[in-house]
Amino acid sequence: MCRLRAWSVPKRFDAPGENEDAFVVSPDAKRFVVCDGATASFASGRWARLLAAAFVGHPPLDGERLAGARHDYERSFDQRAWPPYRRNAYRRGSYAAFTGLLIWPRERLYAVQAVGDSICVLADGAELVSAFPLADPAAFGQHPVLLSTNEHAGCANALCRRLESALCRNSAPSDVLSH
Repeated sequence: MCRLRAWSVPKRFDAPGENEDAFVVSPDAKRFVVCDGATASFASGRWARLLAAAFVGHPPLDGERLAGARHDYERSFDQRAWPPYRRNAYRRGSYAAFTGLLIWPRERLYAVQAVGDSICVLADGAELVSAFPLADPAAFGQHPVLLSTNEHAGCANALCRRLESALCRNSAPSDVLSH
């Protein structure tokens, strides 16, 4: 029997509605995704949820899926009555870290696709086997590259072409997706 649990904590405990994280599992429990919206960006929780849905619905996250998520994000707002400061925040964009996991249990295969500082950890009991895309705890102190709602954002198009991914074969240890 497989038991799955997910926890998410907002940046401010007094504002639980401001949680920018997204965690989605496919109905067949073979696709998992964690997205962490950047606190300083506009409506990053919405962006994280759209990225998560795009991956779980049709993995992997590629340029077409990213463009679709951007389109859905744009359509989810009615900007006509917005004051200028809100329009400016929207134009600066929303950003999120992304980690997706695909599992093929019969073949004992899994693949990980990730951008940013949300990680997939492969553990054998309490022993860490590997972590992707970051394995060194010191890397968490840096500003990560994130996926953006802005197509013109410096990293977004390049990331579509080079989303980090790993394919691991014949793994018996338990997989844990975390942030």
